[in-house]
Amino acid sequence: MVRQFNGVTDVAGNAASHVARYGACLGAIALAITANAAGANPPVSLAQAGFRNLSLNAGLNASGLNTVRLTAPHFTTPDGKIQCLATDSQLRCELDTARRSIRPLPRRPNDCAFRWGNGLTLGASTDAEVLCAEDSILRPAWRSAKLDFNRPWSHGPFFCRVRPAGLTCVNPDDKGFFLNTQRWRTIPPTP
Repeated sequence: MVRQFNGVTDVAGNAASHVARYGACLGAIALAITANAAGANPPVSLAQAGFRNLSLNAGLNASGLNTVRLTAPHFTTPDGKIQCLATDSQLRCELDTARRSIRPLPRRPNDCAFRWGNGLTLGASTDAEVLCAEDSILRPAWRSAKLDFNRPWSHGPFFCRVRPAGLTCVNPDDKGFFLNTQRWRTIPPTP
């Protein structure tokens, strides 16, 4: 079964596989949805339900649940070619394979002793930079929320939207980047 949560797709099977795969996470989500659907006042957050780093905001009307927004700190683009991870101070997006680099790839700076150019980083108030890292945020697709085309995503100070042409992410200062497997650029463009 595939569940659609306002642009973020949760790929899951039956209840047993939910529990086996997602365990406490789904219990927290179910608790928060159940409490909020029953008119909990004030609404129950997922943190109160025992799950951190995930936000689920639900709106209700007379017919039941009508809006759900999921803001997980990790997401993948619909084609699975870019994955991003956010903290409160940094957004990091990487291309789907460790052997792939952004294009065009700038010259490696002398102070980068690790892998160069397999993604971009963006600070909460700083310009986007080419990634220099020895680790990776890439994970199996089933462990990452899929952000559908034209749907907004936000976490902390970051806002992203993926379109067929690629991924665009910005911080509150309107600094950010555009990224796809063929090209990238900073926002605003650097001279």
